[in-house]
Amino acid sequence: MKIFPSKWTGVALIAVSLVLAQAERALSQVSPPEKSQTLQDSSSAQSQALLQKVKQSEMERRIAIKQTEIDRLQEDLNKSKKDFDASQKNLDATTALITTSNATMDELAVERRRLEQQLDLTDLRIEAEQRENEGLKRLSGAQNSELDAINARMAETDVRSQVRQAEVQLLSAGKPVPGEDNDERATADLSKLEKTLASDEQKTFSTESIAREAMKTASARLELAQEAVARVKQVSEAMTEGKPSPVGEKAGETTPGSYPMASPGPKIHRKSAPTLLTVPGSRPMVSPAPRSSPTRS
Repeated sequence: MKIFPSKWTGVALIAVSLVLAQAERALSQVSPPEKSQTLQDSSSAQSQALLQKVKQSEMERRIAIKQTEIDRLQEDLNKSKKDFDASQKNLDATTALITTSNATMDELAVERRRLEQQLDLTDLRIEAEQRENEGLKRLSGAQNSELDAINARMAETDVRSQVRQAEVQLLSAGKPVPGEDNDERATADLSKLEKTLASDEQKTFSTESIAREAMKTASARLELAQEAVARVKQVSEAMTEGKPSPVGEKAGETTPGSYPMASPGPKIHRKSAPTLLTVPGSRPMVSPAPRSSPTRS
């Protein structure tokens, strides 16, 4: 820092000049030997005193300048401390906000995984429902085919009954029944009934075959629907227990962080008696027993 001379320095120099002038005047009035010595001593003492005052004043001035600089530096230091405390508070507040934001992001990530698993579960439910719907439609078609087969069987039975009545009439009249260990030719009405019966037998056999195949296909579709519903239940239970979701895995396979998937159970071989086709989440459906091939009498 540059220090400018104080006004007191100039005053001190003027005072020194006056003192020297008075000393010269006194020297000119006193006798040469004694007066000169006295004047020199007096002038020297005054000069030393004045010089000492000048030095003391200069020292005090410099001390005051240094003290002023120290006070200013202390003020700057105090201001810097206040700024540091304010910045530290802002930093702490920002750190708290970052911590809160991280916690929120973690919660959102967990919620996202839950929603993704829920979406996967919903897709599985949709697939299971679609399979069940397709199986029910196939079952409805099979039941319609079965009704056609029953109608054909009823028509065949009616014609067969007419044939038997005609044969009874012939026997009652004392005539042999054509084709029973004889060469008798059938009457026109009986021949017509036999042809109709043969046609109805073929129709019954065909419709019953179609009904059996339709029922077989419907049963297979409903079994697939049952497997899909079981898978939905398994995934739902896994989500409830907090286990990794097995969505997208094949039966019996494992992936890191998951558990083995249960393989579908063995197929149920249905007996000839009527059984219940049960799909989880739907009402039981009666499946009539398949018919055997028609026997001609």
